[in-house]
Formats: sequence, structure tokens, C-alpha cells
Amino acid sequence: MTKDKLKQFLPSQKRLNESPLLRTVFGSRLFDPHLWYLNKNTIAMGIGYGFFIGYIPVPMQMILITILALLLRFNLPASLATVWISNPVTWVALYYPGYRLGAIIMNYQEPDPSTIDMTWLLSHYPPLFLGCIIIGICGGILCFIGTRLLWRLHIVRRWQARSLRIPPK
Repeated sequence: MTKDKLKQFLPSQKRLNESPLLRTVFGSRLFDPHLWYLNKNTIAMGIGYGFFIGYIPVPMQMILITILALLLRFNLPASLATVWISNPVTWVALYYPGYRLGAIIMNYQEPDPSTIDMTWLLSHYPPLFLGCIIIGICGGILCFIGTRLLWRLHIVRRWQARSLRIPPK
């Protein structure tokens, strides 16, 4: 998807200005051009940080990534979309490897499935959190690098296609 096509899906500045709730909560910070600008740096940072925050098992991930985007000035829509990697459908597939990694690092024993209850879950949150932090950091870095590489590949292919269309002088 090209940058122009992607811009069609983003809300306009005028539409954002019309929302009294957004103006009250975020003030003028929400209208910083870096939060909406589409370039390889802001998109790659948004996807990388979005993956990291999305992989951490904490509530209110969208609020966390919005605050982080306001502070670090990366693309807000890309980061909000990436945070949605963790949702009720993907929760087990995401967090079980995080728990296993944390359990290996912290030397936790595998429980009997019949004994798992809320108390057990709360007492085993540290290995889940530790494993998810590690996977989130590594995955966020890979997402950042991968996004920049894909962006560069797209640009190179466009240059090559343009050089084939333009006859030499």
C-alpha cells in the first residue's frame, strides 16, 4: 500500500480539531505533525514500540502507546494498529511463550493443570511478565528493522521501475 492510499484512511486534522474530547484530553500535543507523518522513521518507530507495548501483559495498552507516542513523537496510527496484536483471540498464542521463557529464566516448575486458579495465575505473573518483556523488546527491534528494510526495498523498486520508464538522454 502506498503512502497516498494510506493517507486516505487517516483522519484529517480538521476532523480531529472538531472533537472537543480529544482537545480537552490531549490539548495541542495531538496535532503534532510527527504523530501523523508517514515516513520510514516515524512508521518504523510506531510499529516497533507498538509491538513492544502490545506484547506486555498489562491493561490499557492503547493509552500507554498513545502517551509514549506523544512523548517520543512517532506515528500514532501505526503504533495503535500494531498494539492490537494482543487481543482476546491471540492472547494464549502470545503470552504462553512469554510465560515459558520467563519460567525457564526464573526456574519455575510446570503446574498441574487441575490446580490452576486465580491465585496461581497471580503468583506466576512475574515469569509471564519477564518473558513477555524479553520477547517484546526483541520483537520490537525486529519489527523496527524489518519495517525500515521493507520501506527501503519498496523505494528501490520504485526507482528501478522509474528508470525503466524514463528513456536515457
